[in-house]
Amino acid sequence: MNNLDNLVLGDMSSVREKSIHYLSDNYFWPVSDDDFSEFYKYMYIEYIKLVKSENNANINNIATVEFSFISNLIQILHYNYVREYSIKNGLNLVTGKDSEQYINPNWDNIKHYYSNLFFPHGKVVRMIRRFARNIIFNKNLPFVKLINGLIFGSDSVSIGSNDKTKKEFIRSKNKFYDHIDWPSLVIVDINPSDEIIAEYVKIFTTSIIDPYLKKISNHNSLFVKNVDFDRVKDVWLTRAFEAYLLYFSIKSSAKSSELLVTEMSKPIHKIITVAYQDSGCKVYGFHHGNDSAIHINKLLFSISISHCYNLVVPTNGIKDRYKKHYSNTYRISNMSTRFISVNSKEMYKIYSNNASISNVSDCDTVMIMGYPCNSGRYIGHRGLFFYQQVDLEFRLISLLKSKNKRIIYKAHPDRLEEVESVFNGIVDEIITEPFERVWNKADLLIFTYTSTTTFGFALTTNLPIVLLDSEEDMRDADDVELIDSRIIRVPSRIGADTRIYFENDKLIKAIAQSNYDIAYDYVKDIYR
Repeated sequence: MNNLDNLVLGDMSSVREKSIHYLSDNYFWPVSDDDFSEFYKYMYIEYIKLVKSENNANINNIATVEFSFISNLIQILHYNYVREYSIKNGLNLVTGKDSEQYINPNWDNIKHYYSNLFFPHGKVVRMIRRFARNIIFNKNLPFVKLINGLIFGSDSVSIGSNDKTKKEFIRSKNKFYDHIDWPSLVIVDINPSDEIIAEYVKIFTTSIIDPYLKKISNHNSLFVKNVDFDRVKDVWLTRAFEAYLLYFSIKSSAKSSELLVTEMSKPIHKIITVAYQDSGCKVYGFHHGNDSAIHINKLLFSISISHCYNLVVPTNGIKDRYKKHYSNTYRISNMSTRFISVNSKEMYKIYSNNASISNVSDCDTVMIMGYPCNSGRYIGHRGLFFYQQVDLEFRLISLLKSKNKRIIYKAHPDRLEEVESVFNGIVDEIITEPFERVWNKADLLIFTYTSTTTFGFALTTNLPIVLLDSEEDMRDADDVELIDSRIIRVPSRIGADTRIYFENDKLIKAIAQSNYDIAYDYVKDIYR
């Protein structure tokens, strides 16, 4: 660490204060990718093993929902490592509001997460929303069937956003779906008996919480040093208790025969999903965006999606890949997920239109896909953390500017605040509009990771794409061969210091070509 100030910039708040130049010149993060990976795998796998060994349906369902607590705890313990390392080595950890939830977690909010769940609209507004959406989202139906549904309702229900895949699924069914907000599924005055509650609390405490926290507290690392696990236990027990009350209420009042759910990883949507499945309802979850499993992340699938027995995906190509890579993931549930394609042609049509347009011969304007620079460190990936990514982006920009390239920084639409002041004056333009509207402002696209829905859409454009890839071994070998005919992959590696390294000459060569021979075999295969 070459840092005269002995500072560790702990989040984007501190980067904005000290500047990206300071971070790049004094690059240091104490938690290596290998250490972080070993730790989060240990936390998830030990949790799954404990829950599976209990083999209790109600416990398993709540434990599946409470992956969200484990995920949050991992991020808190990651920052605990950084803090303890800084104390031990006489460093000054500088943080601000961006990492506050991990540095100084509000344990009371975490504890009462489920009882504090809030929906932004009251009952009257929800009724109006329900009526309006039922007209708009069922407009494909014959008039008589639509009116019948509006008057008499339906036991086929939909919650969450009405995304493209869900719309196509609904059109294929040709029946009325009742589009409601999730509070309509919660009957608050239905509660289990005291005996049932006592038994549940006893099992969840003695079989899950106590042995799990004992394992984690004995990890013998800075992740857990000086952590008050008695407090963690108290928080988790109350949280799990409140989750069970909500689950019991939803399950006891479940009447629908069919339920459609988007935003599947939200805890409330998870509770509704497992409760309705347990009541005998057929639940369909919906695939998010254009992900074609180009990055294989079995652990993320296990904790975020595998609780749903039926996953609807856009195309046959994506279905084949999900079936190949995620059918046998290690999970809490003993049920495997069935993958269903709506056989969408939308992305294929976009590709056909874009591919027919001649691409540019000179790449003067380069668009860099910005990373959403929050303080969470992604699991199941390498190098997906704000500290690594913002440093990588800065070095990329500096290199490209030295070659007189015009740089557009495509910021994540929800994360402009984190990066705007960091890259102002360094890039030529910062944009937050949806990528689908602005990609043609560039001559070439650069991605530093593929786990973004933007990457799937970018493949359908006629622009050359350069990918700095540190995750080749996390990809399907056959897909890599196909995708290499569409993009230029520049290998990168992550050092023990967590910094992402690549060869400048290879990147310059990739963007200096006058003609790009773009083939769309991979695009045709995943969007067929």
